[in-house]
Order: sequence, then C-alpha cells, then structure tokens
Amino acid sequence: QDPSYLKTSLLARTRNAKSEREFWDRLALFYQRERLRIAARDIWQIIDVDEVGEELTALASAILEAFLDWVAHHISSNETLDKLAIIGLGKLGGSEPGYSSDWDVAFVYDSDDQADNKALHAELVRVAEFILKASGELRPRGANIEIDARLRPEGKKGDLVNSISAAKKYLIESAMTWEQQV
Repeated sequence: QDPSYLKTSLLARTRNAKSEREFWDRLALFYQRERLRIAARDIWQIIDVDEVGEELTALASAILEAFLDWVAHHISSNETLDKLAIIGLGKLGGSEPGYSSDWDVAFVYDSDDQADNKALHAELVRVAEFILKASGELRPRGANIEIDARLRPEGKKGDLVNSISAAKKYLIESAMTWEQQV
C-alpha cells in the first residue's frame, strides 16, 4: 500500500473527530484494520518479510502524522510543528519492525533564534509528551502501540526533545558506538 494513501486515509478519518476521545477511537480502529490487512497479506504470502516491515513502518509514520495533525489543530501551531522532526530509531528507523515491536523515536527540532529556544523547547516537550501518552490512550482501545523515547541522547536522563545542534553534539562527543551506527 502506498504510504501516502495511509496518511491521507487516516487524516480523513481523524480530522473531523469532535473530541479527543473520538480521535483516539478512530485512530485505534484504523490501526487495527491496517495491521490486520498487513497480516493477512503476510499470511497469504502476498508480501515478504521486508515488505511487512516497510508497511508496518508506513503505518507507524501515518499514525505519528495523525498525532501531529491533532496537535496542530488542538494544542500547538503549525509554525511550531514545522520545526519538529520525529526520527524513527531501532527497528522502526530501519523499516523492519515486527507486529509487536515498540516504536523507538527521538524528537529533534531546528531553531535559528537562540532567544526563542526556551519557549520553543517547552512547547515541543508538550507535543512530545502528548505523543508518548498515546500508548496509554490506544492500548485500552485494542491498539497495542508502545512509543519509546528512551533511545534519545542521554537516554532517560536527557531532554525529551533536543535541538539538532544538541543532538549532533551528543553524537559526536558522547555517544556510545552502538548509538552511532546507521
């Protein structure tokens, strides 16, 4: 399935949700349906293991995009979100997640204005926290998604959201060998 179709289809379903609860319900239903579609194609050997990983990655990307879309319309501004990137790490970053893989992510942002960094950072932390709470909102609805940001620079001790320059500095100066592998 075309990844852009997944995003378009999901956004069409979630954008007109009248409440946050309805948003989570619609998102969980979409996730379950798409995982079932992928699994059926896998079982019937219509797609191979690499394609399963690619399709599960595309589904994760669509879900993350829907989170950002909800945030843009209810919590933050598009201007703020335009500076944020959610980077898939681990199996997600390698387009090889399995059906029960967690989604390892890092949140990084770009900011040219040093004076605005603290306010931007605080706003993007709120966005990241909303995305991370998704696991708790979706699990009771039957969508067992675990979003994990512990692989970020400095792990649990580090900032939830990092500027590109801070993430780059960490990778150059402090990262363990396994963290530098691409």
